[in-house]
Amino acid sequence: MSGLRWRFFWPMTLISLCLVMLCVFTAVSLFHQQSTVAGILRENVASRRTAVETEECLTDLVALEQEKVETVAVLHARVRTHLETMRKLCDEPEEKELYDRIAAGFDQYLLLWQAMPPFPDPSHGTAFREATRFLEVHVLKPCTELRLYQGRRLEDVTEHH
Repeated sequence: MSGLRWRFFWPMTLISLCLVMLCVFTAVSLFHQQSTVAGILRENVASRRTAVETEECLTDLVALEQEKVETVAVLHARVRTHLETMRKLCDEPEEKELYDRIAAGFDQYLLLWQAMPPFPDPSHGTAFREATRFLEVHVLKPCTELRLYQGRRLEDVTEHH
């Protein structure tokens, strides 16, 4: 009986060792895959959060301008900061295209804002409304499109993994 036990000892040990190595390999592979997915999700969430914050800032800016508030330099600076963060996070071609539209639109809006005649001038009101309308159409709308695109992308990545 003792010889029978030793006869199966080495094959069982070898099989057990192979199973342990297979488990370790699987665990390392799953850890690597999970870390990759977590990185992708973290990047997508950061991109979407930046788009949401930019959109909120632009919405506030439009709302203040519609109420004839002209002291919005702080919001201009916040949008500029958000755009800089957004530029770093946009890595997909469609994201880059939307970012380029937003940034170019905001630059053009700032030129319109700075070229606006001072308050007593009769054309001030018209220029003010044109700048606000430009901001809505050429900056806020693409920013909303970017937020929606990033939301879809986040859902796709989550579903895929």
